[in-house]
Amino acid sequence: MGYPAAMLITLPVTDARYPASVKQLVAPPKTLSVLTSDVAGNAFSWPTRSLAVIGSRTMTDYGKKVVWDFVPRLVRAGLTVVSGLAEGVDEEAQRAVLRAGGATIGVLGFGVMQLSKFSNATLCRQIVESHKGLLVSPFEPYLSATQWTFLERNRLIAGLADALLVIEATHKSGCMSTVEAALELGKEVYVVPGTIFAYTSMGANDLIKQGAHLVSTVDDILA
Repeated sequence: MGYPAAMLITLPVTDARYPASVKQLVAPPKTLSVLTSDVAGNAFSWPTRSLAVIGSRTMTDYGKKVVWDFVPRLVRAGLTVVSGLAEGVDEEAQRAVLRAGGATIGVLGFGVMQLSKFSNATLCRQIVESHKGLLVSPFEPYLSATQWTFLERNRLIAGLADALLVIEATHKSGCMSTVEAALELGKEVYVVPGTIFAYTSMGANDLIKQGAHLVSTVDDILA
């Protein structure tokens, strides 16, 4: 793993520190592996207010501008940003959190001992070494990533966050499974609208048609 200043905490579902909201998932993970800094680990706790920020891997300049407009304001409002460390909106949101000095939870789609093989390994290290961020995996330590593990990662994102913000999504975007899991848990889903001419906004705009909250400013979420 190669994180000398990190602490690995294993939380079985019976542990009092296992998040109650994650237990509400259908077939919740039997164990969560939490990688945090040794300083944070000595007084480990989950954030009290959190928002998942997710979106398309094929992020456009518009999506990037939204991320860098919204995320620093969310940080200043005291929210922890949860995301999946995927290319595009997810990683950009977590980079913005770190730049703003905020807290973030990165949810892994594989076991923690596979981190060295991950394309965003550097970002993962930065999250842990910020002393404000956590990495969480619902899998056995050496399990490799598959299509199934990313679906499980998405369910965990929905379980850990109080609400969900979608910034750009195609019709077949992987974040749609996160939205479904959040709705099953009765959590609010917020969506930033996009141009009707952009493929990367078609799924997001459809979510608004289906009843998701349209947001154009951070105040729309905080209110």
